[in-house]
Amino acid sequence: MPATARSAQAHSHPEQSGAKPKLYDPRHPERALLYQTIAEHFETWHELASAGQFDGQCDRHTPKPYARQAFRKYLECGTFAHGFA
Repeated sequence: MPATARSAQAHSHPEQSGAKPKLYDPRHPERALLYQTIAEHFETWHELASAGQFDGQCDRHTPKPYARQAFRKYLECGTFAHGFA
């Protein structure tokens, strides 16, 4: 088979080849244990850590300013309520 015919065949659309297009299978991040743990406990931990509750227990006890934003973005990722791209 000539190279041009092979490349055209390899890049054919599902409609042309008779294959059914894949349906969108949404992620459900809220079902993951890590997501549930962060969603349930992050705000409380952040408030306690910011108030100095964990002073002396580790070298870095006060959360950095970007921590809250990073965890919020994690909780929003993959959730339709926060947009779809």
